[in-house]
Amino acid sequence: MSAEFADIIAINDDIEASQANIDKLDKLFKAAVKAEVEKRLAGSAPKGNTTSAAEITKDTAKKMSLAELQELERTNPELFNKLF
Repeated sequence: MSAEFADIIAINDDIEASQANIDKLDKLFKAAVKAEVEKRLAGSAPKGNTTSAAEITKDTAKKMSLAELQELERTNPELFNKLF
């Protein structure tokens, strides 16, 4: 844990008690971060390009990235050749 957190922890002459407070804050902070990460990962996956081969026209093909065009050529060479 960063030393910057020392400002929010009650530190006194009792080093053992101060270290226990630091350890407790460290444990609680890490648990809170872990819970938030798990919550965000539990959400739905990001949606990618949902354009199907039937929806691809010359206009939509012109807007596709090079990687998307390469994928189209690999997976549907007939449509790729038709469009280009």
